[in-house]
Amino acid sequence: MWIKVLIVLILSVTCFANTKSVSTEHADVKLILPTSFQNNAKSKIGIQFDLAPHWHIYWKNPGDSGAEPKFNFNTNGAKVVETYWPKPKRIPIEHLVNIGYEKQVVFVFDLEVLNKDHVQAKIDLEWLVCKVDCIPGFATLSFKTPTGTNTDYKAQELKLLEKYYNLSPKKTNVAPFTIDQAKIDSNEVIVHFKGDIHSPQAFPFGSTLVDNKKPKWNKNTKSLSFGLNNIKQKTLNLTIFDQQQAYEFTNINILPKNTIETDSHILLLLLFAFIGGLILNFMPCVLPVISIKAFSLLKAPEYLRKKECLFYALGVVTTLSFVGLIFLLLKSMGQSIGWGFQLQSPIFVFALLALFWTMSLMFLGAIDLKVNLNTTKYQFNNSNLNSFFTGILSVVIAPPCTGPLMGVALGATLILSPLESFLIFLFLGLGLASPFILFAVFKKSLSLLPKPGVWMEKLKQFFAFPLFATCLWLIWVLQQQKNGSAWLISLAYLLAFSFFLWFYSSLKKYNFIALILALLCLLIGGVHVSKLQNPIVQSKAQSQWNQFSSKKLEEVRKTRTVFIDYTAAWCITCQVNKTRVLDTEKTQKLFKKHEVYLMRADWTNYNKEITASLEKIGRNSVPVYLIYKPNLDKPIILPQILSFDEIKSNL
Repeated sequence: MWIKVLIVLILSVTCFANTKSVSTEHADVKLILPTSFQNNAKSKIGIQFDLAPHWHIYWKNPGDSGAEPKFNFNTNGAKVVETYWPKPKRIPIEHLVNIGYEKQVVFVFDLEVLNKDHVQAKIDLEWLVCKVDCIPGFATLSFKTPTGTNTDYKAQELKLLEKYYNLSPKKTNVAPFTIDQAKIDSNEVIVHFKGDIHSPQAFPFGSTLVDNKKPKWNKNTKSLSFGLNNIKQKTLNLTIFDQQQAYEFTNINILPKNTIETDSHILLLLLFAFIGGLILNFMPCVLPVISIKAFSLLKAPEYLRKKECLFYALGVVTTLSFVGLIFLLLKSMGQSIGWGFQLQSPIFVFALLALFWTMSLMFLGAIDLKVNLNTTKYQFNNSNLNSFFTGILSVVIAPPCTGPLMGVALGATLILSPLESFLIFLFLGLGLASPFILFAVFKKSLSLLPKPGVWMEKLKQFFAFPLFATCLWLIWVLQQQKNGSAWLISLAYLLAFSFFLWFYSSLKKYNFIALILALLCLLIGGVHVSKLQNPIVQSKAQSQWNQFSSKKLEEVRKTRTVFIDYTAAWCITCQVNKTRVLDTEKTQKLFKKHEVYLMRADWTNYNKEITASLEKIGRNSVPVYLIYKPNLDKPIILPQILSFDEIKSNL
């Protein structure tokens, strides 16, 4: 027992006696101090790290991994007023880029010495020293140094302090150059300079806007190009080293993409949103509903037609405006979402399935829920309310489809101001509602429609079958989102739901109970389906398509052409493009001929990595098709309506 106590005491004395330096397996740490401090003046001290070969510690931005060293001062007779971080270097470790120091570094600190007879300090240190593996280091250094009329250093230590102090940016430094502008261009952040600047080395800190790779210097345009990493960041901080001088620039404002810098481009985006909304009317998700609504107008009295059209348009525009507000709210909270994000929820897909199924039964006349779109009882309140909710319904069933031009307009909302983003959704709604707005404004346009007759009832019944087909597709979507017998469980609840709907519409005595039971079927069914296990990712052996990975993309694109298919099971346009173009033998032979590496980014369920990748290219909806070539920095973005010739011409 006494031997153990003696050992501890010996170690304690040794540690106390050697508090100005510490030795570890991979790093030696020591204090650089003057022999005396000057009273009421600033003096410099240093903490020196000597590192084992191939090992490194980190800068204040450690890069893609690691952690910066921490210095916790507890002083008496002085206070620390400034920390100087010397020029670091980029240290590649496999696919990562770290920023730090090898061999030797001295961190310099300004002490403001008070009017006392000595300066005493205890410094708790934490650091991480790495090669491939990392080892944390901890130490406590301390000193007690007298004060006087001068600050005196040993010559060799003063030289070392000055060397690393001169390699550090200072607040008093006035740069011979300024930043003209900084802007986002595609997947890069470009910083333009003006003034006397030659071959700068730049390191970002305090922001995740750009990646940590070495930026490209263009001496002709005096610009540095950084890789875009996080589009949500709006400012940039840079430490720039040029001609043995170091400067810091903080809170650099970043301009958005060129495509939205001027009012004319905003107007173009609003036009894209309007046309994209107009095209949605002809997509298979929406066409059955608006067709029935259009033909129902023919049976309405003339004095009600205009109001019905306007109430339908109001339902569409109000709902899409509400969606836009939700989008902006989630965006302000740091959430990453996109068009059709609600379809990533199995509960929502199940509810949509029940809605389409109910509409199909109503169109066939199997059930009557007293909300038939072709009702002849046109009372003022009921008809207008019916039209308003039909407008809401058109928006609810629209997300599975993304028409041409919609992707560009919706993608711009990632970097537009809140007001401009809201206008995109508003114009999308106006585009979707535009046929009925025209019917309201130009009453004679209704005369272009066929005359009412028995054929309208037959057409309504006909449209039940596309809706049934949509139900089959939604069941398939659920099966893609969840493993096991998702299809069987969904159909079982749907059968019970249909029975209670029939009970409600056929037997009046207990119809309230039947309605409650029908709603319970929906609630329990949605929860049950959502609790099923997630699907197992398909192995590469089963498909020519590789699972999306940002790290793999960066690795492969250096030597091979990469084609990325951003898709989702709930995206109808995606499935059409797969069947008609991507997965055909002709296209696969073309990919094989050009040795294209195929990636499929499946967004059926929410995936943070895929969402971030879409945001990086300024999109928040699918489908998106990209071609990366080894000799090109930026990807080629293909149209949303894909063709074989389009792929061939860009390979």
